[in-house]
Amino acid sequence: MLILDEEEIVIEANTTVCNILNVSKQDLINKKIMDSGVVFLNEHYTEKRHQTINQLQEKGKVTNEEFKITLKNGQEKTVLVSKEYLKIKDQTRVLVTINDDTKRKETAEILASQFNELQKTNSELDSFVYSASHELRAPLSSVLGLIQLIKMEGVDPKLYQHIDMMEISIERLDSFIKDIIEYSRNKHKNIDFEPINFNTLIEQSLESFWYLENSKKIKIDINIDDKEQFVSDSKRVSVLLNNFISNAIKYHDLNKESPFIHINVKTSKKEAILVVKDNGVGIEDVELERIFEMFYRVSSKVMGSGIGLFIVKEVIAKLKGTIDVTSKIGQGSTFTITIPNESGKL
Repeated sequence: MLILDEEEIVIEANTTVCNILNVSKQDLINKKIMDSGVVFLNEHYTEKRHQTINQLQEKGKVTNEEFKITLKNGQEKTVLVSKEYLKIKDQTRVLVTINDDTKRKETAEILASQFNELQKTNSELDSFVYSASHELRAPLSSVLGLIQLIKMEGVDPKLYQHIDMMEISIERLDSFIKDIIEYSRNKHKNIDFEPINFNTLIEQSLESFWYLENSKKIKIDINIDDKEQFVSDSKRVSVLLNNFISNAIKYHDLNKESPFIHINVKTSKKEAILVVKDNGVGIEDVELERIFEMFYRVSSKVMGSGIGLFIVKEVIAKLKGTIDVTSKIGQGSTFTITIPNESGKL
């Protein structure tokens, strides 16, 4: 801190300000700080300083300014300066508080530079992952096509079993790559609002999972009450339905007399509530807390990447929705998703 008289001559200075300016107290007392040869300002800050003085004298306000200064030894610093004019026994005094902001400013600049570099790296990495994923799917589709041709031509039963194993492995890899693409799309694609036709989305989802083992043995009930038009991002809602329906099929329990999946949808002006319920194998309480973690899988016996429900969580967050899960081992699971109706943004 400094105390100046009305001519801005230093009449008192504490130890800290001397340390900041790298001078002794004697170098400051009875001198104007800017004319003492201790501190130098460039033209921009000199003009700024005069404006501040005029503002203080005219309006009597406290001012807070940031200055870049050069000390007598050539060292550059960034300081925060607070000034206040006071009347003490008919005498004008200026109370000046100086805070050395150099390290914080330097750190902030370094962090800003690192943040920009990190953003650039992340953008390049995301672009690479997305492009590479698309490129990888093409040869996998070709291999799957060749496997189908081999099966049609008729092969040795032992070889047929090996081909089946190859097909399962390729489908698992293809599913994982599709999940990566969905994650990348959700992260970078803008939300595209449009009216949602739940009948169409659910039918498309069910058609895409016809190949899953024993899917035809599961009774699927669909109940849709969408009298109120619902608006959201169709592609993202489709991702949600695909994940919940495929999981309900994969984790079915064919030991039950009548395995089922119930899909209920109800729309209102406020929101849409989607409920997917099954009587499959269920999930333990300990695992319920982890099912939305990336790469976490409830069972290694079921084909999957362990990224599906992580993507679901990210999609729901993007749509500003919520999800609730209840499950019991041996009885099944119920997923309840609530998504805001964005009809006002259409």
